[in-house]
Amino acid sequence: MASEEEDGAFTVKSSDLKRSLRELAFRDDEAINPENLARARQMIAVLAEMELKNGADSTSGCTISFKVPDHFKCPLSNKLMRDPVILLSSGETYDRNSIEAWIRLGNVTSPLSLTRLSCFDLTPNALICNTITTWCENRGIKLLEGNLEEGDDGGVDFTLVEQLLDQVSSSSSPLLERKAAAKKLCILTKQHPSLRIPETAVPGLMTALYRAEHPGLRNDIISVVSESPSVINLLVDHVRLWKGNVQARANAAAALHALALVDSNKALIRECGGLVALISLLENGEELEMKEAASAVHSLCTLPSNKERAIGDGGVRVVMENIKEGVLVSEMVEILALFATDGGAVTRMNNLGAVHCLFKIIKEKPNPRCKEYCVAILSAISYSDRVSWKEVKRQERERQTISKLVLEGTPMAGCILAKLKRSGLGFF
Repeated sequence: MASEEEDGAFTVKSSDLKRSLRELAFRDDEAINPENLARARQMIAVLAEMELKNGADSTSGCTISFKVPDHFKCPLSNKLMRDPVILLSSGETYDRNSIEAWIRLGNVTSPLSLTRLSCFDLTPNALICNTITTWCENRGIKLLEGNLEEGDDGGVDFTLVEQLLDQVSSSSSPLLERKAAAKKLCILTKQHPSLRIPETAVPGLMTALYRAEHPGLRNDIISVVSESPSVINLLVDHVRLWKGNVQARANAAAALHALALVDSNKALIRECGGLVALISLLENGEELEMKEAASAVHSLCTLPSNKERAIGDGGVRVVMENIKEGVLVSEMVEILALFATDGGAVTRMNNLGAVHCLFKIIKEKPNPRCKEYCVAILSAISYSDRVSWKEVKRQERERQTISKLVLEGTPMAGCILAKLKRSGLGFF
């Protein structure tokens, strides 16, 4: 019996292939026909390949692996289809067990196109079924009668998925059980990229996400729901409308940060109002939710159009106010460094007294990374404003701040010091 691998390939033993060849050659119930001859030639060619690869004396115990063509695989399970059927509403072909399990979970959309299904009728795809049967027989691959081999679920155990979804969403389940269920779901979605959580289960998962106090549980739920088309809108609404408590909004912001790590999501989050909502959270939230919002804003603003939008929506002012109040200074400085590559943002920073604040951070913050960001911002804003440049000169003349940073190994400090020296030694 051929064995099916995790990637959908089949491994066939040479002894099984020879047995199939003998059975084909000594059939008494039918005459030799061109189809059987072609099948025999295919098997002999495979055996010859084994002999070349392993030597003539070793073919009895050797194996060969066959990669299943993509169009023979079920889009849901990523495994060879045993009983291919057409979903009439969409015209797509799936393995019967997989698509029936998908429908039983309450899904009303196509797994591939996500378009709403007008009906759930299935009909056998005889053409692809015959083609798969011929492909298997030519390679000595025998499948058990029926749709699936015993214990095989086509790659995804949808009953298990349903149970895990209930466990994660249940407020009465102990934390350890919810964590274990979320972890299993996370692993399943990674093992089977085509597996999508049904939209009917998303609201329950989102509720579980908002109340999750354990970071591991939160991150696993985020991973599970990340492929849902509705999840970004739900998260943005939770932040924008100030729903739930501080922990809930912090978790929603953390989820948006995780989603923003995928470049294709960055513009989508902005278009859904997520960037504006996160900046508002930076301005009016509490420290726990502000910290998550800061990470999300920083990730989103690596996209130039998002950065321009954040600056236009008052991002510089909000960040500078937090810096002056000593709130999450390191996180705010990282965002400010992103803004400093924009001319309009630099003007706003100068008007808000950024140079004085940055030198104060350099003096008080021992974090080398934070100092590097401060120097990078100083380099950007002091060159474009005479008043700011005078403040840099004064700091160097009175405290040798830039020279000390050079000695500490802060990279861009050397550039500022070189410009100071070129401008004349009078500043000392």
